[in-house]
Amino acid sequence: MRHYQVFTPNDQPTVTYVERDDRQLEMHLQTSISTPKMITSLSGPSKTGKTVLLKRVIDQNNLIYLRGAYIKSLEDFWRAVLAWFETPDSESTSSSLTVGGSLSARGSGEVGTSWLAKGKVEAEGSGGASTTNTKTKHIPIDPFEQIVREISESDFTILIDDYHYMPTSTQKDVAKAIKSLAESSVNICTASVPHRSEDLLRANSELKGRIVAIDIPEWNIDELTAIAERGFGALNIGINKNTIKRIANEAMGSPQLMQVICLNLCVELGITNSANDEKKTISVTDSTLQRALEASANFASSADLVQALHSGPKVKGQQRTQYSFTDGSRGDVYRAILLAVTSDPISRDFTYDEIYRRVKSVCEKEFPTGQSISNSLNHMCLIAQEIAQEQTVMEWDDANLHIADPYLAFYMRASAKIDQLKRL
Repeated sequence: MRHYQVFTPNDQPTVTYVERDDRQLEMHLQTSISTPKMITSLSGPSKTGKTVLLKRVIDQNNLIYLRGAYIKSLEDFWRAVLAWFETPDSESTSSSLTVGGSLSARGSGEVGTSWLAKGKVEAEGSGGASTTNTKTKHIPIDPFEQIVREISESDFTILIDDYHYMPTSTQKDVAKAIKSLAESSVNICTASVPHRSEDLLRANSELKGRIVAIDIPEWNIDELTAIAERGFGALNIGINKNTIKRIANEAMGSPQLMQVICLNLCVELGITNSANDEKKTISVTDSTLQRALEASANFASSADLVQALHSGPKVKGQQRTQYSFTDGSRGDVYRAILLAVTSDPISRDFTYDEIYRRVKSVCEKEFPTGQSISNSLNHMCLIAQEIAQEQTVMEWDDANLHIADPYLAFYMRASAKIDQLKRL
């Protein structure tokens, strides 16, 4: 077995799929999907494996996958579902009028029938040569009726991933359609991030009591560790438990990142196939692991965003105060914050007191005031929102900072980007 068949960050995992038995997510999802006329709302932080879970429970051939970001209108929703069945959105009928003779061909057909497309034919019959004018009329197919005919009371499930990415007006229209489809025994599931998990209900209050909410929590260290243990075990390779735990900590609660790091560690160690003989134990040095982390950062590239956060908003008037940092560099409050949140211990959640303490610890002597730190965090969140658009990657409420995107948190720690931006 090849290393990329074991660790699959961009594919459905098999060897390294972890059930998270204590949470019984597969059972809850299967029960919800199987309950007639109910709608399943799946929510969880970014990159926590919502789609992987769905594909584990639902046969991929029966999953009609739609992306909310591409649905700008109700018509887009209908077209996207019908396109999955390769069903046209209209049908045609034709009628013919013959002058000067009898018509030798007459009838109706689908769009694309060659003789109808010509619109005018020459035919021979009683009365001699004749001219025929054919008119084709396009009749729209009712998408609701078509979908109900196709998949009502079947194993097919329509999944709208990132439902919250749709415009508000579209969410309301689609929510009405979802209600009607569910009432007609069509399986419906939506997926979203936690703070937008009730968008469907807000879009249509009549769905209250019809939605089964399933929350996908972030992965803990033991669950992430299981990915590495199963994967390296399948390759017949022994890796020190402390090394695996460190990888799990670096993965920022994301199973996808855990897969990426393990895959790149295999590359760094020269592991491409499972060992054919007895289990081989490999010692992983800090430098080897660091190279694997840096290589993994390329999968989570957030270079433009990190550079924008490091620069902060454009300076008007007096230049910002510069500070000396323990890494030997100098910079302003924005660099101080980035150095602080990427220092040990690893975290994506920080109280104001924790950030203030960390900022002080990365500064040599003078350090930014609490007010400066708080104001800068507000600016950083605005910058992140502008670049990421619909996706929320950072949140600051004047008391707590949450880095919502594990890929951003990982990239800031694992890549050399912040170091490259330093000024000596």
